[in-house]
Amino acid sequence: MKKIIRVLALFVLATALFACATTAPPPTVDSTSLPLSVYYHSSTDEIIFENKQIKHTVTKYEYDDPRSSTPSRSSQSVITDDLNVQQWEDLKNFIRNCGFEKLENAYGAPEHERYYPYTLIISWGTERKEVRYRSNPNYGEPPEIFKDIEKYLFKLSKEVLN
Repeated sequence: MKKIIRVLALFVLATALFACATTAPPPTVDSTSLPLSVYYHSSTDEIIFENKQIKHTVTKYEYDDPRSSTPSRSSQSVITDDLNVQQWEDLKNFIRNCGFEKLENAYGAPEHERYYPYTLIISWGTERKEVRYRSNPNYGEPPEIFKDIEKYLFKLSKEVLN
């Protein structure tokens, strides 16, 4: 009987130790070392920052009839380049501190209304957030954080690609 109680006590102790070992919090990871991807899309621009590189696609539309909302033709130019270490670090710091995670998923016009879509997708490590602004003059401006990020991405694109 004493042998069974000892075995049972060892089993309970081992189980308790194992449970403590598996419920410990994960080690903290510096977010600046996680992979970052920033994607911006509008009807005329697509900007992607990933792996310390930028790809900026610009679409230009031409209209034979200025009253038409349907373009007669369009052309695209794609420019890619590498960011230097400082530019990449500045982008990561800006994204980490800009408040993007506080934004709701959608702003502007309801989906059933006419609108021009603007999309921001930021992925950092395993986290991913997408925010859409549906532009329509009857439904106001995008949030300031959205505009700040948009402005920063265009500024950085111009700095890197010129």
